[in-house]
Amino acid sequence: MNRRRELLEGVEVTANNAPVFYPQGTVSSLATIRIRNESGAYQVTVAITGRIKITAVE
Repeated sequence: MNRRRELLEGVEVTANNAPVFYPQGTVSSLATIRIRNESGAYQVTVAITGRIKITAVE
C-alpha cells in the first residue's frame, strides 16, 4: 500500500512502508520512498540492515 503526503508546498512524498530506525543501526522493514518536486525526483531505498540508497528517477 502506497502512502502519499505533501509535507512542503510543491513537494510530493510517496512511500510503500513507514520504516522505523533503531539505535543499533537497523530498520524495522524494507521501504521505498519517492520524493518529487518541479526540479526532479529521487527514490530512497531503505534496507532492513540500515543501508540507504538514493537514486535519481525520471
